[in-house]
Amino acid sequence: MSAPGVVLNEEGIIDGISAIPYIHHFPIKQELMDLFELPVAMINDANAAGMAEALRGAAKGLKRVLFLILGTGVGGVFIQDGQLYVGKHGYAGEYGMIFLEGEKTFSELGTVVRLVERYSKQTNEAIKNLSGEIIFERAKNGDQIAQDEIQKFYRTLALGIFNLQVAFDPDCIVLGGGISSRATFLDEIKAEMTHFLKEKEWEYFAPELRQCVFQNQANLIGAVEYFKSIQK
Repeated sequence: MSAPGVVLNEEGIIDGISAIPYIHHFPIKQELMDLFELPVAMINDANAAGMAEALRGAAKGLKRVLFLILGTGVGGVFIQDGQLYVGKHGYAGEYGMIFLEGEKTFSELGTVVRLVERYSKQTNEAIKNLSGEIIFERAKNGDQIAQDEIQKFYRTLALGIFNLQVAFDPDCIVLGGGISSRATFLDEIKAEMTHFLKEKEWEYFAPELRQCVFQNQANLIGAVEYFKSIQK
């Protein structure tokens, strides 16, 4: 299975924090094995999605792949030669914790969820009546606040992606999460990245950006690949 949080497969627990706290800090793996009477393997959901794209999807055949998932927050994983890099404490890939603007993090600035929140605050509209799709449509129709917030969103993504490119220098960066399914998303983030690099005169260090292939199925496919890998 794939799950949020710091997933410690060998220990059989999910550490850290996530949006669903009731899965943490108890022997969840053993309880699931007892319940289903089947072997169980656990992997972080972003790691699973990254593994799927690296081994079978957008980055198939490349040696060094960074997967960035843009959901409620920002997460991801670095994969080299088909192996996940999780770090000493299992926190590698928590890219959403990177500070990009003062004390504001990548997750606080670089997601559609936050875009909607900022737009709601400026327009005094209830969040329940808004969505990313609505705001993008309003921007297309000339809404200046929507346009400004979308520009900020893409600028934040460009900054975060560039920082990751500098840190890891991967063969490519694969972008996943709900926003990645937007038809024009890849072209729009590439355009913002080009603009940012031209400003800084760093065009020679442009990242190779790709859109994920498996979309919402990526974490499920990656979980299967992980299970197979540890059975060998």
